[in-house]
Amino acid sequence: MTAARRTVTAVELFVVPVATLATILSMGTVFANRLPHPMAVHWGTDGAPNGSADSILKTSIGLWVVGAVILAVGVSAARQARSAKVDPWLISAGTTAGAFFAFALDAGISVTTIQANLDVADWTQARPIGSFVWVFVAAAVAACLGAGLAAFAARRE
Repeated sequence: MTAARRTVTAVELFVVPVATLATILSMGTVFANRLPHPMAVHWGTDGAPNGSADSILKTSIGLWVVGAVILAVGVSAARQARSAKVDPWLISAGTTAGAFFAFALDAGISVTTIQANLDVADWTQARPIGSFVWVFVAAAVAACLGAGLAAFAARRE
């Protein structure tokens, strides 16, 4: 394994998930006294909130599970690919891109959810999320593409 590949692996397996979780937890802590309890976590097509949860962490747990499963399956598949004479880069690039997408999307959803709930008295009064969430979807796609390119660059060395 090259030094560049080890760096990409360290980033995808440790730095990105930990940084994402730290960001979400710190946002929830910093703004805790300005958020309703419970807070709106789901909106209908009309823009009105129609679901609530006790904390921002509960809104992101599903994407954390998805990201963790992607990483675990990717690491396992890459190890098996080496013994089967399959280029593990193909698996690693997909794993990296998929995990970065899940973690970036999770951070975006958390920011959007906090912004919509900030300074409202009750979760039913949360602001519509509007087109703001699409900025974070685009950022998640960009993170996915960037991770894939980083894996590709590491392979070429």
